Amino acid sequence: IQVGKQSGDLQEVMDLDTETVTGAVEGHNVLPSSNESHAGMIKLDPESVNAQLNAPQVVADTAGGHSQHVGEYPSCNATTLTSYSGVLDYVVQQLEAAPTFTQPFNYSTYFCSFWPAETYAKLVEYFPPDVMFDNYKAKQKSCGEGGCRYAMEHTTILKAKEKKKKTLWPQISEAKPFWQNISDIVFSPQFEKALWKKLDVKPSIKRRELRILSDKNGWANGRIHTDTQATKIATMMFYITNSTAAVYDYGTCLHTFAQYKNRIIQEKGVERKGVGRDGEGDCFYKFQFLPNSGYSFRVSKSSWHSAPNRFIKHHETIHRNTLLVNWY
Repeated sequence: IQVGKQSGDLQEVMDLDTETVTGAVEGHNVLPSSNESHAGMIKLDPESVNAQLNAPQVVADTAGGHSQHVGEYPSCNATTLTSYSGVLDYVVQQLEAAPTFTQPFNYSTYFCSFWPAETYAKLVEYFPPDVMFDNYKAKQKSCGEGGCRYAMEHTTILKAKEKKKKTLWPQISEAKPFWQNISDIVFSPQFEKALWKKLDVKPSIKRRELRILSDKNGWANGRIHTDTQATKIATMMFYITNSTAAVYDYGTCLHTFAQYKNRIIQEKGVERKGVGRDGEGDCFYKFQFLPNSGYSFRVSKSSWHSAPNRFIKHHETIHRNTLLVNWY
């Protein structure tokens, strides 16, 4: 992997062994705690992990997987927690420690190592199979080369009749209380208080929503939009993956208004058959699609963002699995 960093007026470029970087990125999800014993956990030196994660900024290089259409891939700064009382306390601390961006618009944040290692492992393990999604039957036959999105509310899992769904999803008995717990955490007063402070929001919440999404064959919402049309107050998304191969494929882009104005209009796919590119454009920032990472932002008239599906290289082997949390 070729990465670069700025040093004075010079730009240094270095080659890193792919297995070393992948191991570091995957390993940083496993964080020791002074309060709990974690069987089978890998002990990593925090300074070494943070050095791997924080140091280099990506150089735009299409040959290396990075896109020349992206201004910058922000570093995902891992915070090593040494003391926390439980999962809720852990994620609140991670949210409070996450950086807040003022460009290309105010009040967005990017975080990694967000969940404790054992919780994130269960998010991957208990991510529902395709047959459980609300629109599975409708999308199954039409999910061609251009891809499609499987979507469901988390309540679909909670309301599922175990005897009926057990053959489709053998783990459903274990998955139901787990997803209830995830919902309780992200909609808890403590978590929301930390989020409102981070995004400088004084909300009057009318509705909360926890959606589970699986984008197939490279499908993504490439259209640049703000979320204001949905009357949202805040948007949060968690990336659910156990691979770093698609790190530059599926991340979310943040855009300037100028990039929105210069977006592609009604130009059909050239890079991949069947993929429309209406509404896509260059990115100011693009978050890396890393395990146990995600982002959030305050919805406003300037919160331009997208998940472009141009130049995706791993659409045949890796799906874009995410957890989307919305406040209205």
